[in-house]
Amino acid sequence: MESNSSTSDKLLNSLFVILKRTISEEEAGIVEDMIWNVWMEGGSEETNTMMKRGCRFLENHNYDSAIRVFARMIRRNAYYAEAWNKRATAYYLRGDYKRSIDDIRHALRLEPRHFGALSGLASIYLVVGDQWGALKALERLYELRPNQPGLRAQINDLHVQILNERRKG
Repeated sequence: MESNSSTSDKLLNSLFVILKRTISEEEAGIVEDMIWNVWMEGGSEETNTMMKRGCRFLENHNYDSAIRVFARMIRRNAYYAEAWNKRATAYYLRGDYKRSIDDIRHALRLEPRHFGALSGLASIYLVVGDQWGALKALERLYELRPNQPGLRAQINDLHVQILNERRKG
């Protein structure tokens, strides 16, 4: 019998192939939701309960409590990419960009296709003025979702901004 992880990996691989080929936003949204559902599945009822609790803390702007819950999840399973991503989100919302970037990088080592983490990374880089970092994150995101509305234009705009900065520099 196949392991749950192996089954999840095969499902994710298929979903990412579909996502890359989607044209309509409705279809892409459905596929992205399916991917998020796989990522959110923690492998046990206890982990899933902790994830729900941490997400509730996030929704209620209780970032310190969310960070504690996600940190506990990471201590229990350091290979659970979504726990890293959620803790990164809590750090970001708290304004702790360095820790958020560190957790995003860890999430991306575990799941390089994590479009949520890539999007968050690009947002942080834009906030802190690292256009080059934002560009690299958005280009990786484009590889996963080339039909995402506005993404190509955002990448092109960043290219122009970076070139203009170099000319001034």
